[in-house]
Amino acid sequence: MTKSAFDSFILEEYKNISNAHYNTGNSISQFFRYYLILMSVVIVILPVIFSSKLVDFELIKNNTTEIQRYVAPIFFTSFAFIGTWIVFFMSGLKANETLYARTVNGVRNYFKSHYAEECSNIKDFLYLPTETSFPKSKYSFFSYMVWSMVLINALYLFSGIFFFIFSLGTSHLVCLVIIEIILCALFSYFVIKHSRYLYEKHLNGFAKKEK
Repeated sequence: MTKSAFDSFILEEYKNISNAHYNTGNSISQFFRYYLILMSVVIVILPVIFSSKLVDFELIKNNTTEIQRYVAPIFFTSFAFIGTWIVFFMSGLKANETLYARTVNGVRNYFKSHYAEECSNIKDFLYLPTETSFPKSKYSFFSYMVWSMVLINALYLFSGIFFFIFSLGTSHLVCLVIIEIILCALFSYFVIKHSRYLYEKHLNGFAKKEK
């Protein structure tokens, strides 16, 4: 079996793209871990802020209402929007990973079709996909990661708005909370739809450029 210069180029690209595919998948896992660490900061900080020792400070004792009305809502909602940006960024990384996987599959398909006659049992060694349309432009298992992040972001957004509503001392607290739940649900729906849009736009846009 003789290799042409193009075959050597394809093999080198296969190594580079497969490494890029692995590194991108690893980056997605790392960003998810960083996200969980970031969102856990509030769970650690809030008990410290409202502990009996800190509450004794005059600055906190005299400004409890302001903390509930302004500081806590801004703190929670900021984390919710930061988490949303991370979701969008990770969707772009996932699209890159899909493109790398399709490229690797295309290289396998190239050698499968060009050396089928010289190596009759080549198909016995190619257990991984060889279709350039795979993976499909769907989230698959990545959707579980997105849903968990969107849920956490929604809980942070809900907590931020709730602190503000509760500090007002309104008699319509239940009605406002119901409205808040609806708003958080709509916000989550928007984040999921926009995340899918960014993912598929990157894939389809790349395909159009190639054509």
